[in-house]
Order: sequence, then structure tokens, then C-alpha cells
Amino acid sequence: MLSQADAFWALLLHRLLDKEGAVGARDAARLAELLPGTGQDSPLARVVDSVCPPGWNAERIIGEVQRVHWDSLIHLSPHLAAAWGRKRRTDVRRRRTMNDLRRWWGKWLGLRQRRGLGVALLGPDGAGKSTLAAGVARTFCFPARSVYMGLFQNPTSAPARRGIPGVGLAGRVATQWGRWIRGAYHRRRGRLVLFDRYSYDTLLPARSQGSRRVRAYRWLLAHSCPPPDLVVVLDAPSELLYARKGEHNMALLERERQAYRALLPHLPRAALVDASRDPEQVRPEVTAFIWGEYARRWSGPR
Repeated sequence: MLSQADAFWALLLHRLLDKEGAVGARDAARLAELLPGTGQDSPLARVVDSVCPPGWNAERIIGEVQRVHWDSLIHLSPHLAAAWGRKRRTDVRRRRTMNDLRRWWGKWLGLRQRRGLGVALLGPDGAGKSTLAAGVARTFCFPARSVYMGLFQNPTSAPARRGIPGVGLAGRVATQWGRWIRGAYHRRRGRLVLFDRYSYDTLLPARSQGSRRVRAYRWLLAHSCPPPDLVVVLDAPSELLYARKGEHNMALLERERQAYRALLPHLPRAALVDASRDPEQVRPEVTAFIWGEYARRWSGPR
């Protein structure tokens, strides 16, 4: 800890130079506590004496603090900074340059090593993907964003263009890339990105039946975006899925559920989570998987 005199001058100079003389009630009370042990013989007091503008010295500054004359100290602060810069020009320039380099170097390291994660949430309708994404984003300690990546819920090709070969595929790929780029931007800012659905939906065996052309079309869509860092598959009985949303029928929901389970071995860093429980029970388990991925990345070589 700093000595009492050094603590006084360090706090006062912080307020005068960094905060332009603004002293809050808490700092004013702390300065009053430090005053009895403060004098002009400390190293910081001698430095202040050497850079004070005409008419000022360390003794006068101490007196103004004793009399609680903050207005005069606010008036002093720009003159003190300017005099310090003139008399110690080389030191000031060197320190500013080093601080700028450290700040930009830190930002570069943050972009390179501390980027956020991309987590894809998969599962049949009614599994709770949107609810989970909102819950994790609300409670996670890092900033988080949710990006919807559904392919077939919102058609991207106008009916008049669907007969033109390749237009539908190009439109869907462009839409997915636009969403993925939005997620990549947030990841570069250090945010957790939760993808509600992902292009992997087109790999479901239940949806891949059809001609060779249809299967090739779906394969291209499935691989249209780079893989996420983690895939979470939400699993629940078809009866519960139907009860939650009332969409499709239980036979179709069960086929999709089994299709997602069969897809697990083919996905990078995938985890199966029981989504039949209350959302407040599912969220901590998924959060633990996300933390595990952060820990794996940060413990690796840099």
C-alpha cells in the first residue's frame, strides 16, 4: 500500500489530471482522512512543486484541500497539466506513446485471442431453442447476441423466381452468409453468439429424401457456412414437443427428434441436452457446456 502522503497525492493528482479537478464526495472524504499525514517532503509533493504554474506550490494545494476549495483546484487542473507537459515534455511524450501502443496491442490481442464463441442450438419445433437463447443471453456474464439461422421458415426466393435454376439456392446461401457475418462481427467484439437453428438442419435424414438434385441442394445448404464452435442439440419426447407448440404431428416430430440424435456423431463438438425439463434447469447445463468450450480454448497454446 502507498504511504499516507503518497496516497494523498496520488488520489489528488488522479482527480486533477485525469478527471479535470472533479472531486466526488467519497474522494473528498478520503482526502480529508489522508490530510494529517501529508506534507511537502514526499517524492510526489516535490514533483508537484517542480511543475506548478506561477503562484502555486504543493503547500498551497494542501491548503486548498483543507479549506475544501474545490473550485480553485478545478481551475488549476488544466494549468497544472500544461505546465507538467512543458517541463517534462520527453517523459510525457514517451508515456503517451507507450500507453497508446499498449492500448492498441491489447485490442489486437483481444480480437485475436479473446473473441467470442459461436454456439448453434438445434432441435425440433417445441424443444425450446428460442427460450434457451434468450435465457443464456440474459444471464451470461459476457455480452451475448442471438442470431436466427432458420432456412425454411422464411422463404427467401420470390415465387416468380423459383423456377430459375440456382436462384433459390443462391438466395438462401446469401441470406445465411449475411446472418453468419453478423454473428462473426459480434464474436470479434468478444460476444457470445447463439445461433437459433443452423444450416445443419438440412442434413436431417428425414428431410433429405428426394432426387439426387434435391440431396445435392440440401448438402450445399448444410455446408454453406463455417462450423460453429459448439453445437447443442435439445432433445425431448415428441408428446411434449407437440404439447408445447401444437405444430405438425407427433409422428413427424418423433422422426425429427431421432434424426437430430442420429446427426450428433457427424457434428463438431456437439452435446445432447435433455430439454424436457424446466428451462431454468436446461439453461445452467448449456451454460456449463459453453464455459467448457471457453476453458478449452483459453487453456490451449497462444
